[in-house]
Amino acid sequence: LSGSGQQIPAEAVNDDYCDCTDGSDEPGTGACAGQEAKEIPELLYFCKNERSRQRYIYPSRVNDGICDCCDGSDEWLDSEGTCQNACDEEGRGFREAERERLDTWQHGTAKQRRLLIELD
Repeated sequence: LSGSGQQIPAEAVNDDYCDCTDGSDEPGTGACAGQEAKEIPELLYFCKNERSRQRYIYPSRVNDGICDCCDGSDEWLDSEGTCQNACDEEGRGFREAERERLDTWQHGTAKQRRLLIELD
């Protein structure tokens, strides 16, 4: 299924057990959800997701009618344009959270510096 040469019996497809490393034997179940995708990036589809977070998805999720990549690139056969690019909006939340994390870190290090100066 994945093109890796691995062969599985037909009854192993959608049997709620992830037999293939890329999850291609389970397109209709969630059996392969949660696998660490970065372990096998050469077997996965890469979502560039400019202005948001890049990610990998299973090939079985490409052109399945569901917009998994915020840029819609995983649904390239969709002639109706169902998947609009939502990366800027999605990425805004990520950027705001990162900005808050950085502000907290900067505040903490400034306080640490003040305390160290007071100790001298």
